[in-house]
Amino acid sequence: MTEDPIKVWFRAVGAGLGFTTKGSTAHRQSSDVIQVLDLQRSNYGRQYYINLGIALKSLGATNVLREEHCHIRVRLDSVADAGTDVARLLDLDQPFAVDERISSLELEAGTPIRQFFEATASLSALKALYRSGRLRRAFIHHLARAEIEE
Repeated sequence: MTEDPIKVWFRAVGAGLGFTTKGSTAHRQSSDVIQVLDLQRSNYGRQYYINLGIALKSLGATNVLREEHCHIRVRLDSVADAGTDVARLLDLDQPFAVDERISSLELEAGTPIRQFFEATASLSALKALYRSGRLRRAFIHHLARAEIEE
C-alpha cells in the first residue's frame, strides 16, 4: 500500500516552515504566538481539510498543540485566493496522479499557508492582517479579538 500523498505533502510543508509535526498537527512558536497547522480527515469520505490556528501567548497560551484550542482558527479555503482548486486536490476520490496532486497542492495550498503564517508570526503582524479584513471568515475568540483590535 502506498502512502497517502496528502499526508506526505502535509509533512513536507510543515517541515519546510520549521514546524514540529506530531501526527496530523504541526506547530511552531514565536515570541508572541503559537502557530498550528492541522490536517483533518472527513468522517464521511476520503476528503481532507486544512485548518490554521493561532494561539496568543499574551492570553496565556504556552504549549498549544491542537488547532481547536487556538484563539484564532480558520480553514485554508477561507484564506486562499478565490478560484483555487484546493478542495478537489484534498479529495482522494478525485482522480489525480500522485505527482500531479502533490505539485498542485504545493502551488495552490502551500503558498497561501506560507503567506498566512508569515502574516501571523508576531502580534503586530497579526493585528495588521486583522485590519486588512483577511480574517473576516475566521473564528476569533472574544479575548483575542479585544487583543488584536487595540
